[in-house]
Parts: sequence; structure tokens; C-alpha cells
Amino acid sequence: MGPVGAVALRARRPEEPQARRAERRGKMHEARVDTHHQRRAREQRRERRQRLTRRHARGRFTGRETFDIEGLDDRLEPRMTITVHARRDDASTLSFKAIARFDTPVEVEYYRNGGILQTVMRKLIAG
Repeated sequence: MGPVGAVALRARRPEEPQARRAERRGKMHEARVDTHHQRRAREQRRERRQRLTRRHARGRFTGRETFDIEGLDDRLEPRMTITVHARRDDASTLSFKAIARFDTPVEVEYYRNGGILQTVMRKLIAG
């Protein structure tokens, strides 16, 4: 080995037994004493997280909703505003407006035909 390998071998510390490492880490953790301000800041962060979680839980989706979309008919245009109704398991409904992400008339045509492949096949058959 060249001098680079020798330097790397000398720089490496001998392996410390795992039990001793864990013991040393535990003592360091026990020795850490939080000040009043650190404890209070940690409590405030925890309380804020809980408040945000409760507030957002009211309007959040769980993944078990059924969605009904109004506006996906023959009048569909690129970037059109549509209405979405989310029906939850408890029969409550949440409605909101959304923008249909069809950015070009070609994308609307793909949607109406059932996808790109179907559009291409129809054009080949029509010929």
C-alpha cells in the first residue's frame, strides 16, 4: 500500500466495544439538564403541534372518501373550474372548487376518447 493507505490506517481509532459506547452515550444523556426556558419552549411546540393537528383534522381527507365531480361533460374546456363533492363515511359532504388540469384542447380530446392510445387508434381507423 502507498502512503495514503498507511495514513488512513493510522488515523482510524480502535473499535470501542458496543456496550461501552452505549454506556457512555447514556451517561452523556443523563448529564444533560434542561433549563426552564428549554422545557417551556418544548411544551409550547408540543401544544402548537396538537392545536394544528386538531384544526386540520376537521378539513382533512382520510382516503376513504368518495368523490363526485361536476363539470366533466361535453362542455369541458381547458383550465375550466369544476365542482368536487367529497362524501365521507359518516355521510357528511365537503364541496370545493377545483381547476380541471386539461391545459390544451388536445388533452381534452384525449380525455373524451378515453386516453391517448384510444385517440390514436380512432384516428388510424378513420384514416
